[in-house]
Amino acid sequence: MVSNQQIRKKRIVQFYNANIDHGKKCTVDHFFAEGISERIVYHILKKEVVDRATGTGRKSTIMTVRTLCNICRKFNKADGLSQRESAKKYGCMQSYISKCLLLNVTKKRKSPGYTEDQISSVKSQYRWMARKYAG
Repeated sequence: MVSNQQIRKKRIVQFYNANIDHGKKCTVDHFFAEGISERIVYHILKKEVVDRATGTGRKSTIMTVRTLCNICRKFNKADGLSQRESAKKYGCMQSYISKCLLLNVTKKRKSPGYTEDQISSVKSQYRWMARKYAG
């Protein structure tokens, strides 16, 4: 069984879709003359009718993760590189570059204590790597 509210909602949406060229105000005036309050009609139109086309609006992300990593790598211990120039290059605002750099800051951590066995194994591995990759 369909309630009166559902019937009213369906009528309002159908009327709006039939007279979409006249806009919401025409629909509100029509149903206000029938005794339905403006607030109810606007609320129903807001919930049921989507005016915005899909795909329009603000982009959810400005940069990809890879681009953010590149920016952080470039700014890591770099001199002579300004956030303003990077913002122009990547097509965003300087404040966004600053925000990205702040988000990717890692805390300095204390190095853990090593046992003598661990230290000796690392030294042997280092010798092997030094011999293999020596220029």
